[in-house]
Amino acid sequence: MGKYSHDSRVDVFFNSRRAKKLVDIVFTMAKGRTEKKGPFQRENLYPDAVVPESLEQGSKEHSLYLFYSCLLDSMTQANTLYKAMRKLAEDLNGDLSDLSKLGESELESLLQRSGFTNTRLGNPVGAVQSNSRRLERLYKGDPRNIYPRYKTARRVSDREIDDVFQKLGDFKQMRYMGIGVGKAALFVKNLVRFGIWPFPEHRIPVKADRHLIRIAISNCLDFYMGGTKVHPEHHSEITGLNSDRLVPIVTKGFLDLTKRHQISAVELDDFLWALGSYLCSQNKIPVCQNNCEVDCDYRPKSDRTGTVFYPGNDSRVYFKRQQFQESPGQMRLFNS
Repeated sequence: MGKYSHDSRVDVFFNSRRAKKLVDIVFTMAKGRTEKKGPFQRENLYPDAVVPESLEQGSKEHSLYLFYSCLLDSMTQANTLYKAMRKLAEDLNGDLSDLSKLGESELESLLQRSGFTNTRLGNPVGAVQSNSRRLERLYKGDPRNIYPRYKTARRVSDREIDDVFQKLGDFKQMRYMGIGVGKAALFVKNLVRFGIWPFPEHRIPVKADRHLIRIAISNCLDFYMGGTKVHPEHHSEITGLNSDRLVPIVTKGFLDLTKRHQISAVELDDFLWALGSYLCSQNKIPVCQNNCEVDCDYRPKSDRTGTVFYPGNDSRVYFKRQQFQESPGQMRLFNS
């Protein structure tokens, strides 16, 4: 199957009713009154929500830290990335405003010493330098100024939010393959989380990453061939679904849902990321059965980069032994 293969026979639709059921289950797991389920028992669960000790929350320096962290948040474990970025902020005494003035090899070496090793794939160093220059030229080096009314706005229109995403999309690698909102959604989520931008939490999109796409395929996307719905037991007949088709559908579907039901997209994005990163990624049926209340039909296989997904082909394995071996970036979910 080619990297960009997509089964042209298939029409994809977002099922809002099934998505609302999924969201209700995930919120119950994460905010259970009596007991939190699965990964939600862990402290400091969301690495992007940790403020470096050297930075003042909501400051220009904090916003720059979030801007570059979200920019580099790709094909790297989030815990590893944000730990490296916190160290980078400390190494630079909290000042990330002059990254464009560093030479490419100097910046690459600095990132690697901080612990960020993915400095080659997609030229992230070049993106950091280019975006640093753009920030300085257009927004006085301060990402908060991308929304110019951030200090005074009391009400924010959807048009203003759309305009912010349009401006963010002009930065390198802030959109997913030139479509959707991509890393811009992650950045906006965090500026809203920390009260930097006064956007209503239910009116911003979640980031449709590979974790969310996998969850959506099994729980809230309907597939049709020739006008006939393909039932889950026949999903394996679909030869491949490309993420550039799925990302806009999933992004819009969840945005419509959060607006309609006044659901916090900040919490929803966090909860779905935690579910995908700490549970789904274990890829073991006992982990799902014993720790998750979402009843997925399967976990779809994909290519290595999460570009093409194969519905109906369950990638999970079953082990009789209920305990799994802990590895970096993972957590122990079972009692010893």
